Amino acid sequence: MASIGSSNENLNYNNTERQSTTLPLVLMVTLFFVFGIITVLNDILIPHFKDTFHLNWVKAMLINFCFFGAYFIMGIPSSWLINKLGYKKAIVFGLCVVSAGCMFFLPASKFLSYELFLFSLFFIASGITLLQVAANAYVTVLGAPEKASSRISLCGGLNSSATIIGPLIGAALILNQFAFDKVELSEQNTQTIEIKTQNLNNSLKLVLGIQFVDSIQNIEKSSHVKNTEILTGKDKEENDLFHKVATARNNAKIALEGGKYAISHQLGEREMIHDKYLELKEAYEECDVNTNKAKAGAVGLPYVCLSIFVLIIAFVFYKVKLPEIITTTSEKVVNKYSAWSFRHLKLGVLAIFIYVGAEVVVGSLMISYIGLDNILGLPEKDAAKYVSLYWGSAAVARFLGFVVLQKVSSSKALVFTSLLAAGLVANAILTDGLLSLSTLIALGLCHSVMWPIIFSLSLDGLGKYKTEGSGLLIMGVVGGAIIPMIQGVLIDTPVFGYTVGLQNSFAITFLCYVYLVYYALIGYKNVNQEISLEANESN
Repeated sequence: MASIGSSNENLNYNNTERQSTTLPLVLMVTLFFVFGIITVLNDILIPHFKDTFHLNWVKAMLINFCFFGAYFIMGIPSSWLINKLGYKKAIVFGLCVVSAGCMFFLPASKFLSYELFLFSLFFIASGITLLQVAANAYVTVLGAPEKASSRISLCGGLNSSATIIGPLIGAALILNQFAFDKVELSEQNTQTIEIKTQNLNNSLKLVLGIQFVDSIQNIEKSSHVKNTEILTGKDKEENDLFHKVATARNNAKIALEGGKYAISHQLGEREMIHDKYLELKEAYEECDVNTNKAKAGAVGLPYVCLSIFVLIIAFVFYKVKLPEIITTTSEKVVNKYSAWSFRHLKLGVLAIFIYVGAEVVVGSLMISYIGLDNILGLPEKDAAKYVSLYWGSAAVARFLGFVVLQKVSSSKALVFTSLLAAGLVANAILTDGLLSLSTLIALGLCHSVMWPIIFSLSLDGLGKYKTEGSGLLIMGVVGGAIIPMIQGVLIDTPVFGYTVGLQNSFAITFLCYVYLVYYALIGYKNVNQEISLEANESN
């Protein structure tokens, strides 16, 4: 298939006043830090919104779908906008879009609207897409060409450091269960819930029998003993509050279930029980709404702060005089082939799609995974710390990978890391406790080098089609939107009557690594040598 594109395109910058590139580079590095913070906060939002809005996993994974889907949808429009506005104006505009998207979190939290939160995330990601396209190109020309890779590595390092501290910040500001329990257990709520629960229980004991109601309560209370015991090391007030809230909430649920049973079977004085059931149901739902408003509000404040911070950066970019980026393009020619003519590039786009999806889904599900009883059973705020370890392992391994890849071929390195990743995720599925969790965290070590390896192998031999090929590979980032959705469907939907569950759903991630093994062994090979000869001919 023929394509029309430029045969030669280069970026340079106009710096006739010989101004220093230090400040522009510092500003670009700051952008990459902001990218990292905002992106990794999705790992906090997923379990938080799942609980706040009572979502199934498919709906919870819409967070990733909207965020990473923006990369796919807005990639080409972003390039067009940069050509139209220029790099500096495009960066300022992109920052303003991100700031506005973060500010939308405030009305979303006030109206308790999950749909508005999703729209805000898509808006934020659209701005980040524009910034990513502009910033990556800008960094390559801010200095000597031979040191471009080191500058990009510096930006990547700051991006990685943000993914380490992001979950810690999110846990402290968003996953504050103690504050939510205090809202739920306010004096007015407590008295109302407890009195109406007792009234309904008294009626149910007459109808269903004291032994029946007490037996259910004892079963439910025993289920919360473990939840209280796992909060070891915490402040006693927080432990006591957690236990009190869990008990009050549980007793109300039991009474409601009993009332529903009595009403459906027309037992006792149906009208009296029905009235008391409705009173408790309304009080419980009102309490639940108040708690969810507090949870949504906890998200609003951090994102408003982010909005202000990003807006300040935009103002700085607007005021600072930056070197002008110049695009030099030779006359357009009709090429005989296109990047899509290369088999190994097409397989490479799929590899990027799968790698990004696997990396995102592990971070997104880790907090809930750690909360499983057979893993560590930790509350979200404590579990979030382990997400930092996951991203931290990836950051550290990037430096190790830089050294190793100078001595080991890329294909062999990808075979090793993909096989290791498959083994680690299989262990995370089959084992329990800290061993299972540690292997999931260790996946970060494998992920660290996969992006650059897949990129370099996919572009090998493309010659003048490399720019087009790079664009296709970037579009593969949409895997971060699709793979988590697939895994969410697997968690929610029984297979042949069997509930797969969160832990076993990582079988999808396992299959992702199996494909990467195939790509590292066979798929990366350039079988289109004739096209490569044409692509590398001098124009």
